[in-house]
Amino acid sequence: MRRRSNNEGCIYQRSDGRWVVQITLQGKLRQFYFKSNDAAVEHLKELHRQQVVGKNISASDEPFGVYLARWLTETKSSKVRQNTLEDYVAVAQNHILPVLGQKPIGSIDTATIQSLYDGMSAAGKSPQVIRKTHVLLTGVFNSMLPDRIIERNPVGQTDRPKIVKKQKVLFDDEQERIFLETVLRSKSRYKDLALVYWETGCRISEILGLKWSCVGADFINIENARVQVAGGMADNDPKTAGSRRKVYLSPECIALINKQPRNTAYVFTTADGKPIRQRNWRRQWDQWLITAFGIDETKSKYIKVKDKDVLKYPVPAVSITPHSTRHMQAVKLFQSGWTVADVQQRGGWESPKVLQEIYAKHSSEERQKRMAAAAKIETTVKTTVK
Repeated sequence: MRRRSNNEGCIYQRSDGRWVVQITLQGKLRQFYFKSNDAAVEHLKELHRQQVVGKNISASDEPFGVYLARWLTETKSSKVRQNTLEDYVAVAQNHILPVLGQKPIGSIDTATIQSLYDGMSAAGKSPQVIRKTHVLLTGVFNSMLPDRIIERNPVGQTDRPKIVKKQKVLFDDEQERIFLETVLRSKSRYKDLALVYWETGCRISEILGLKWSCVGADFINIENARVQVAGGMADNDPKTAGSRRKVYLSPECIALINKQPRNTAYVFTTADGKPIRQRNWRRQWDQWLITAFGIDETKSKYIKVKDKDVLKYPVPAVSITPHSTRHMQAVKLFQSGWTVADVQQRGGWESPKVLQEIYAKHSSEERQKRMAAAAKIETTVKTTVK
C-alpha cells in the first residue's frame, strides 16, 4: 500500500456513521465531520485546492470580529486620525459585528456582504452609512490578501445604494445681511469666532486650532486643527498637506483676533480657557439661524410636558450649515476675479474638483442673470416701440 504524503489527509468512518476528513494544516491536526462519504471527499479535494493556491486555511477559520478588532487597533490606529478611527469603530460596532462578528472569515462571501447591505437598507440606514460600512469592509478584507487568508476580496462585486449628492445650500445676499446683523447684535462669546470664521473661509477645526504663535501682523498661519473626539477635543494636523498655508486678513479681522484673551496657547477658547467643542459651536450657529429666520414647524419636534406641547428640537426655517461659508467665500472670491488655483490655495482645498463645480454653478447663475436682464431690456424696448 502506498504511504500517504505529508498533508495529504485521509477519510474514515466513525462508529456513529459520520465520515471524518483528517488532515494536517499549518502544523496542526484538523478534523472535519460529514454525513456522507461523498461530502467528505469533496471537502478534502477543496482543502487540497486551497493548499495549492497557498490559502491560509487556519487563519480563515478565525472569527471575523476578532480579526477586525485586531486590524483596527494594530493597523489602522497608527495610520488614521483619532476621530476617523472612532468613526470606524462606531461603524464596526453598530453595523458589522452584530451580523458578521462570529462568522469564520472563510465563510464570508459576496452574498453574505450583500445580505448585510440589503438588511441595512431595509432598516432605513442611509446610503452614506452603507458606504462607510463598505469602505471599512473593503479595507479589512484587502489586508487579508497578502497573507493568503482569502483568495479574493468578497466586497468587490456587491451592489450599494447610490448616493445622491445634495446641492450645497448657500445664503443669498439678503439672508447673508440678516444673518450677519443677528450675529453682530448677539452677546454670544462665539460672536468674534463666527466673524473670523466667516472672513477666512477656513475649516472650523482650523480656526479652533489657531495658536497665538501663528498670528502675524496681517495674516494667520494654518498649522494645526482641533477636532472633536470621544471625551473632548484633540489636536491634529490640518486635513491635507495643502491645508498648511498662510491666509492674509483684513485689519478688522486681525483686530478681532487680537482682542481675545491670551490665557492659553489658543486664540479661541471658552471663558475659562478650555477648548470650544464643535457641537456647542454648531448649537450656537443654529440658534442664530432661528433668531434670524424663525423655525420650521414641519420639521421641529415637540414633546408632551403636563399635557402641553413643548418645543424640544427646533429646526431653523433657513437651515444652512457653518461649513457652507467656505463655499460662500469661494463664490465671493470668484466674483472678485480670483482663479480656481488661487481660491484653492487660500482655502486649503484638497482638490480643485469641488471648486470647479462651485465655479461652474456660479458662472451658470451669472449667465442666467445676464440673460434675464437682457430679456427684460429687449421686452422694454419692444413695448416702447409699440
